[in-house]
Amino acid sequence: MGTGYIRNDTSNNIADGNVINAADLDGEFDAVQAAFSASTGHSHDGTTGEGPLITSAGLATGAVTAGAVSDNSIALGTKTTGNYVAAGAVAGTGLSGSAGAEGATFTVTSNATNANTASTIVARDGSGDFSAGTITATITGNVTGNLTGNVGGNVTGDVVGDVTGALTGNADTATVLATARSIAGKSFNGSADITIASSDLSDAGLLSSNLDVVTHSIISTSNRDIAITPNGTGDVILDGLKYPQADGSNGQFLKTDGSGQLSFGTVSTPSLASLGIDNHDNLTVDGSGNVALGTSSIAFGSSKWTVVVDDTNNTLDFAYNGTVVFSLASNGAAISANNVTAFGSP
Repeated sequence: MGTGYIRNDTSNNIADGNVINAADLDGEFDAVQAAFSASTGHSHDGTTGEGPLITSAGLATGAVTAGAVSDNSIALGTKTTGNYVAAGAVAGTGLSGSAGAEGATFTVTSNATNANTASTIVARDGSGDFSAGTITATITGNVTGNLTGNVGGNVTGDVVGDVTGALTGNADTATVLATARSIAGKSFNGSADITIASSDLSDAGLLSSNLDVVTHSIISTSNRDIAITPNGTGDVILDGLKYPQADGSNGQFLKTDGSGQLSFGTVSTPSLASLGIDNHDNLTVDGSGNVALGTSSIAFGSSKWTVVVDDTNNTLDFAYNGTVVFSLASNGAAISANNVTAFGSP
């Protein structure tokens, strides 16, 4: 509250019949002036000494300005008329809401969702997650979480975690591995090539699948052998033929059982009977394959030809139907029982 008018002449010097001094009048005028002071004068709030309450009927249009009203000095209530907000509305993708009447509730709604839905606002679910399709943006700051999909553009910063997929591009400072790795006993950190000898490989020469030479051949250089040695009881199988696991004896040959198994066999000497020859105990074959003939003759099947060794004349006689028609002497002479015709018919 301000200072209202308080009578200054408490001694009542200003009264009928009294001599009124200038000081009394001066003091009374000062009290009146103080009551109307702009800063300390009475406030017209209707309380004692402050003057009557000023109603809206006593105010001329435009008499009260914003500069004359103190901050937070007026409380809105039912004594006001008109709209607090003449009109209000929200515009934008996924937003809606408006108000245009006194006392109206201004409600803003959105279509926010955590699902991958076009033209909607992204909202997190109860776990703080959301789904999205292709995101095109420039991200500055830290990204924590799983990223599934293609990244088109530059990545500046540290990537902590596993990357599943193809990475195309160059890192500015990644010239070596953060932790060197051992390859076949050789330390490798990416800064230089390493040399691995076949002796460094514990599984050298092992194939994990079939060896297909296509149109090429398996060859050796410097006249080296090509050794195929299976382990233990394994077999060498070439084009379906299974070879023996051990060498045979001198003079043996390879034979098949007709089911793909090869083995070493020995050449057997046939008997005379198996050859259809009746030796009458005079025809023998020794271990070297030589045939020895006694005094008997050799007959050629059902024909009438025989060959006889004549020990008396020491000749080899060729007989037809029991009659010698041609003989060979030991000195090479040829004896014919008839004419000898050269280049003709008998």
